[in-house]
Amino acid sequence: MSLQPGQRILHDTYEVEEMIGRGAFAAVYRVRHVRLHLLRAVKVMSREDPGVGSTDYNLHRLRFEQEAYIGASLRHPNIVHAYDFYEDDRHLYLVMEYMAGGSLHQRIENVRRGWPPLPVKDVVQMGLDVAQGLAALHARDIVHRDLKPSNILFDGEGRAKVADLGLAQVPGGPSQRDLLSEGGAPPQPGTLLYMSPEQDKSTHLLLPASDLYTLGLILAEALTARVWKRYLRRHPNARVRHLREDVPQWLDDLIQWLLAPEIDARPQSAQQVIDVLMAYKDKGEDSAVSTPIRSHDGREDLPLEASGDVSAVTDTEAILHLYPGHPRYPTLADAVAAVPPGGTIHLAPGVYRLRETLVIDKPLTLVGEDRDMTVVAYEGDGDVVRYTGAGVFKARHITFRHLGGTWGNVMVVDDGLVDLEQCRFTGGVWSEEQKRGGTGILFWKMAVGGKVVHCLCDHNGLHGIEVYGQATPSLVGNRCEKNAQSGIVYWEESGGEARENECRENGLHGISVRGHAAPTLVGNRCEKNAQDGIVYWEESGGEARENVCRENGLDGIEVYGQATPSLVGNRCEKNARSGIVYWEESGGEARENVCRENGLDGIEVLERAVPVLKNNVCTGNKRGNLYVAPTAKPVLKGNRC
Repeated sequence: MSLQPGQRILHDTYEVEEMIGRGAFAAVYRVRHVRLHLLRAVKVMSREDPGVGSTDYNLHRLRFEQEAYIGASLRHPNIVHAYDFYEDDRHLYLVMEYMAGGSLHQRIENVRRGWPPLPVKDVVQMGLDVAQGLAALHARDIVHRDLKPSNILFDGEGRAKVADLGLAQVPGGPSQRDLLSEGGAPPQPGTLLYMSPEQDKSTHLLLPASDLYTLGLILAEALTARVWKRYLRRHPNARVRHLREDVPQWLDDLIQWLLAPEIDARPQSAQQVIDVLMAYKDKGEDSAVSTPIRSHDGREDLPLEASGDVSAVTDTEAILHLYPGHPRYPTLADAVAAVPPGGTIHLAPGVYRLRETLVIDKPLTLVGEDRDMTVVAYEGDGDVVRYTGAGVFKARHITFRHLGGTWGNVMVVDDGLVDLEQCRFTGGVWSEEQKRGGTGILFWKMAVGGKVVHCLCDHNGLHGIEVYGQATPSLVGNRCEKNAQSGIVYWEESGGEARENECRENGLHGISVRGHAAPTLVGNRCEKNAQDGIVYWEESGGEARENVCRENGLDGIEVYGQATPSLVGNRCEKNARSGIVYWEESGGEARENVCRENGLDGIEVLERAVPVLKNNVCTGNKRGNLYVAPTAKPVLKGNRC
């Protein structure tokens, strides 16, 4: 049943203007929001349409819901946005972004009717837009599976967007072989003329490279107005430049790379395609093409000059773009060796497996796409990365992971400074026999410091972050959690500042300060650790200010030995034992802290401890608010306990 112009739908929210598309089971209408006067597109399926049985309706209902969920939850400028999904007794409605520029299929059809070919620069921009949309999907482990010209739509400004995600392969989602958009029942859903070889023949989960094969078919069709898979059946050795001489050699090579029959011979991530298209786009349509480089299996891949792999490696600002399986730099270590001091390596999404510890002995920057997408991993004895340079080593948006059961730290700073942001350090393994390994980030004895900002240090066999010697790093906004012992540990004469970190669910302590270390701890949250939130040992000191230590298995803050920290304005609450505890001959000052609702006391002063307690508030603790042992000699001033 068709909707009529002027008809109001969805509780009179939208007024139908006209039908703009129709498929086998659904129609798409341009509608206007009655109150906001905004254009939207609504896809409608009716139970009453001819040929729609209950099975078809239920399968398409799943497709509608999936398309609505992905399109609404993944906001990206190159993915058609879905606003809502509705169902009544007779219809399914999917409200989407209205794409005023029509589809790529319509543009190609115009060429087939005699219009001029699509300009190369427009096809390149369309390919870049689609690759960016695919990169966003693949980052969520979503494979489109039904990419084709009719599912590439243009907005009013000419930006291409990926549409129709109803058949997408999603983590834990439906993958029934009968969710097909055309007949023939291959092992995977999709459209036969745009399927990759593995999609056409395999029942296994597809990889992002399957969508990239389809992108190659679409680029070829956009440039030649021929359905490329069908054309290849008649002309197996055809290339786009055979039909259209104004297509640059690099673009023809890119399409051949995308259309490699073997998965491993194609680009492994959409970012690799983006890098090539961006390099061309920046140089312009008439950029020169140099001799093609060769991949590991000897076939021609991409012209080096156009590929964006490396520029001016003799320059101290060199930038190198790397992806797993790169033909010139098979390993990350090869790339590190190639760039000069001060250079930058951009890592495309993927896993970079190291053959041995990656030793970096010069200032360098590593930049990943996203720490959930870009992984540097090492399985073997020793550390994942060790920095021994005299300048600054920077890393952004990368996960560094130690694999396997042999000893190793994740990141070791032997010398110089580091600047680590939005990275993850995980999997460090402690060897009890060798007494080494197990830490996410280790500032070793000669390290100066630097900064670690908004990083995740988790699931390490010893500590999240360890600081030795006289290192004074700035640790800001990090999460150190679920490590076998402590979140952050300071040793010897180390210091620096730890601010607004979350140290939680560690096997011993949130933050541990030992030796003569004297860091400044400000605004950290130390929660649900097996023993203490913060603990001071030996002759350590420094300041702990405005931290929250709560729900720990022993105490909020413990002070041992001859430690003399300054504890100011901290909140120690709901810990299993006490809020603050002094042992042995410890001292220092505790001022304006709030210790409440702890399992024993608010503050305990035991043995021969001699702290100064001033203006603290202790309320609601189960055993008592302040306990002083007969042998202890604290100074008490203005406490409300």
